[in-house]
Amino acid sequence: MLNVKDCQLPSILSMKEILKKGIGIYHEGLLPLIKEVVELLFMAGLIKILFADSRLERVVKNIAKTIVFTNISNINGND
Repeated sequence: MLNVKDCQLPSILSMKEILKKGIGIYHEGLLPLIKEVVELLFMAGLIKILFADSRLERVVKNIAKTIVFTNISNINGND
C-alpha cells in the first residue's frame, strides 16, 4: 500500500486519471502495486483499452477480444 505522500506522485496521479477513463498502461517500469491494480481492473472488464508490453500475456491471453501489435520483433541472439 502506498503512503499518503506517495499517492501524490505525478505518475500515480496520472495513472489514476487515465484508469478512470477505462484506459490502462502496463509495462515493466511500473510499480508492482500499479501493475497489480491494472491487471485486476482489466480482468474485471473495467479497462477497455490497454497499452501493454509482452509481460502481460498471461493476463491478456484469455480475456482480450482484440490485440493490436504496433511493433513486432524477435530477439534470438543471432542478430
